[in-house]
Amino acid sequence: MASNRKEILEEEVRQLRKLKALINAEKESLIEMDRKKLIETAREKEDVALRLKQLNIERQDFDKREGRLPIQIEEKDLYDIREKLLIDVRDRNQIQQEVIETQKEQVEYLLAFIKHFQGQSAVYDRRGRLR
Repeated sequence: MASNRKEILEEEVRQLRKLKALINAEKESLIEMDRKKLIETAREKEDVALRLKQLNIERQDFDKREGRLPIQIEEKDLYDIREKLLIDVRDRNQIQQEVIETQKEQVEYLLAFIKHFQGQSAVYDRRGRLR
């Protein structure tokens, strides 16, 4: 448990950078269609998200316990970095979710088309092979 606000902010920045790297790794695993790597990355993202929630609670508890101390220049820089990373992580995650949803819709459409095509054709068997 971090003892002061600066340590908490530094840990938040480290975790956000790790989360950003995990989002990039998740994207690569989707491109490579590596299911095992995707599952592992998702678990790591969950761990980082949980740690970020804990850090947020620690920071709030610190502020309640110590009162609203004036923010030091170093802390302000960390807050700025933290905010920029938060915005970047949210944007990347939103874009990735939209891409996944689009791919899902395209796969569903393709599967429906193939099922319709195979149902009308006597040339192919159930496995999609020529008879």
